[in-house]
Amino acid sequence: MSLYVQNGEEEKACEVFLQSRKVGIEPAYLMVSTALGFRERVFKEMTRMISVTWNAMIRRYTHQGHHDMALALFEEMSSGNGETTPNYVTLVCVLSACSRAGAVQKGMDIFKSMRARFGIEPRPEHYACVVDLLDVPGW
Repeated sequence: MSLYVQNGEEEKACEVFLQSRKVGIEPAYLMVSTALGFRERVFKEMTRMISVTWNAMIRRYTHQGHHDMALALFEEMSSGNGETTPNYVTLVCVLSACSRAGAVQKGMDIFKSMRARFGIEPRPEHYACVVDLLDVPGW
């Protein structure tokens, strides 16, 4: 799979991954997810979700300019329906998404709720995201 990805053939890598799952082979999630660039198709097929997987997908959406998708994925992760809850890295990713989307109020609401909602103390990375968030023109 990694060779397919390295040669720009991500679709073939996805197919190998999905076929291996059909026959009962569960590749190491972190390695496979990283190698495939956290493709949405593979992400949706995963049976065991870990915070690294969620965070990487949120970050990928943000990087590609799909801020609404990043925020929706964060809401899904933080809804409490899954086996994984947001961690401090998740909050950095989602605050960055808010900043890039110009969603100042949403970002500030998330930042203000970190302690109460997730039990996460803000770190310098979170404050840096808030500074970036408040640097949005017109705020």
